[in-house]
Amino acid sequence: MGFQRCPLGKGKIGRVYRAENSRTGRTLACKIIREGGLSDGWERELEKVRKLTGIPNVVQYHDHGSDFDAEQRPYHWVIFDFVDGDNLKKLVGKQAFTVTISFVESLISTLLDVLHACSVVGVVHGDLHAGNLLVAKPDIRIRNSRPTVLVSDFGYGGSHNNKRPKDDYQELAAIISDLLVRIDTHALNPRDKILHSLLLDFTKKRIRDTGRTSGLNPDRLHNEFDELCKKAERQSAMGTNEDDAGNRKPADYLWAEALGSRIEEWKNLFVPNFLAANDLLARTNTVLTGARGCGKTMSFRRLTKLMDSIIGEPSGVPGAGAFTGFYLNCRDLSDAFPWVPQELKPPGEVQVIHFFHLAWLSEVLKTLAFVDQKSSADYAPLEGWFSDLYGDRFIKTAIDEDILAHLRAFVEQDKERCHVASLGKGALEDWPLGRFDFLDQLFDRLVKILPWLATHPIYLFLDDYTIPVVPKAIQLALNPIIFRRRSEIFFKVSTEAANSFIPTGPNKKPLELHHDFALLDLATESLHQDEADKAYLLDQIFRPRIRRHHNLSHHDYGLEDVLGITPYSNNELAWQMRKGVGDDKQRVMYHGKRVFVGLWTSDIRTMVEMFNDMLREANGSVDSDRPLIAKELQDRCIRNQGGEMMTFTQSIRDYELWKLTSGKRDRAEKFGLHLKTIVEAFIAVSRYELLEGKTVGNQGRDNPRQAFRIEVVDSFAPDRAVRGYLDGLVRYHIFLQDWRGKSQRGMLTPRFYLNRVILPYGGLTLSSHDHIQLKNVELNSLLGEPNKFLDYWKKKRQLQRDRKRDRDAQSDHPEFKI
Repeated sequence: MGFQRCPLGKGKIGRVYRAENSRTGRTLACKIIREGGLSDGWERELEKVRKLTGIPNVVQYHDHGSDFDAEQRPYHWVIFDFVDGDNLKKLVGKQAFTVTISFVESLISTLLDVLHACSVVGVVHGDLHAGNLLVAKPDIRIRNSRPTVLVSDFGYGGSHNNKRPKDDYQELAAIISDLLVRIDTHALNPRDKILHSLLLDFTKKRIRDTGRTSGLNPDRLHNEFDELCKKAERQSAMGTNEDDAGNRKPADYLWAEALGSRIEEWKNLFVPNFLAANDLLARTNTVLTGARGCGKTMSFRRLTKLMDSIIGEPSGVPGAGAFTGFYLNCRDLSDAFPWVPQELKPPGEVQVIHFFHLAWLSEVLKTLAFVDQKSSADYAPLEGWFSDLYGDRFIKTAIDEDILAHLRAFVEQDKERCHVASLGKGALEDWPLGRFDFLDQLFDRLVKILPWLATHPIYLFLDDYTIPVVPKAIQLALNPIIFRRRSEIFFKVSTEAANSFIPTGPNKKPLELHHDFALLDLATESLHQDEADKAYLLDQIFRPRIRRHHNLSHHDYGLEDVLGITPYSNNELAWQMRKGVGDDKQRVMYHGKRVFVGLWTSDIRTMVEMFNDMLREANGSVDSDRPLIAKELQDRCIRNQGGEMMTFTQSIRDYELWKLTSGKRDRAEKFGLHLKTIVEAFIAVSRYELLEGKTVGNQGRDNPRQAFRIEVVDSFAPDRAVRGYLDGLVRYHIFLQDWRGKSQRGMLTPRFYLNRVILPYGGLTLSSHDHIQLKNVELNSLLGEPNKFLDYWKKKRQLQRDRKRDRDAQSDHPEFKI
């Protein structure tokens, strides 16, 4: 047996080398472990692994032994299969690898199959983590071969020390959770979005919860997993409703796509007085920004003529009767053009515009077919227009044929033609709808056919117009259409953040806020919302979800019934924290309705997930007579939600923002870690001010400073070297930028609020009364070198105290007294 000198990899106890059997020529892997690297009995552990011989997706063990190296130093060796590929930990850190739901599904199925084999033969892995999962490259000798996941390091992975082997199921849950948070749910289709949510709940409820894994059965888990996959398929099917009242759950339908056209669910879960509704419905082009899960999609879909007709009643949103709405999700664009160059040439731009107009045309015709089912409207003029646009490619209907149905079928066929054509390779005449005024002409013709369309302006709700769902090149092509100034057609565009769309119009001229469009940021709106209004809105949202809980379904309980009254103010909580510093420090509890409401910054989905965690943790302790959830459970779930957001922060890999910051693309895996470090540094400074800083005037008396807001007090101009970090924090709603700002000394002072969900995790109160004032140079320091910022801040405060003491001493000197 010979092996290469350069190791393939190394772990805690040894190094792995590529080896070759000199007799057979077969490539194998040899793990070399120095004497003392393993505890006694490790050979017996390896013998157990022989029981897994022949089990698929297990790296096969062959032999082991001991020997001496050239310097007569003893070592152990283990021979097993060679796997041509990376381990999962390395793979997910690579820029070229994208975690998908299908990959997670395959991985779960594989690992449960392996755990089944282990349970049958009485073997535990004991060290199951991403580094011990190998992803083999496809075998080019086998037709349609795909990457394969194999489990390695059985038996001896946990035998190198006296530590207790890790729980295989806990480790499985950790692997799944880590992969799920890396998935951009915006890019998922409805089925995969639903499955993503179900799998998150599956790992929490069935696998990860401490103390519940000893009795887990891999066969039962596999059956439950298979059922989740089937459930996702069923729930994503438009118009189906598999759940009766007895099967409803508080966390159902966290994505509007999952609702489909379930009439009763729309009636039950949609809240008409949603945040910023009045401003959204103004007669102007509007960009609505907000975090994933804040309800943009649900609101946009419900404000359409189609949903009014399907549900059989208007939405109830004030002002919704003054327009006619149509809806389009930008997934249509991303599905049609998955590969887009950084810059589109005219043929490609025209093709994209053509498809964009086809997508709108499809939605409009679908709406008309549903709304005007009994209408005797004559669509012949519209058919004639199509004939003029397409020429010989369009064939008119036969006598007595449904013109509208014929037009719809032709539009879907032309969408497919546009989709399969190479982007930018065709002639301009191939795309007759690629003109800026197509929508104007379309509705000019429709109002002549359908007089009711002429009574109100047209609102076009364009959902998820977000980079990278809609690449920059496509946005530059479509913006001149979307932000075109019209008198009767207005676009309502949703995007994740103000920096997730390109504010550029015709000829790449910058769009002007308040002139070309209005900007509505839901986080900003929630920051300035009256506390009573916020509490009322959340109560309206959660009452129907509380009724979905099987033990609470017979009462109309609100948040206060289930969470109780918060027995302290923010100032009282701050003093409790401050006085508890030292050996007698007591852990404060975050609980009650006021705390729950105070955590909300427009993200409904996060609040529902947190609330559902509380009900699940209560585990039957709440019922119709005792609806109150224990404060200890509330506190744990609230803190855990903040921890999950910090985990999400660390997982962010935005290559464009990383490139903007560093100029490199090869270390983007560190981008999220740096963002997390910035957040931790700011929390540390805020915590220092809370516990040790000067008290400040607050509500008529001195109280500890409670700050989760940054205010820049001089000219705001972040360095290019750190701008990407700030954009990333705002882009992913870790910090919320207050776009209303504050005037100070003639300047507009930017404000950045830490996402409220993180505050209990960091041990802060929910008061927004105070702030941390930073000069621009200090902001640059926080963003660029967060690890050093707390020490800097402490020294700064100490210097300020020393100077004040000197001034006070000087003023007490007789020479300075009057």
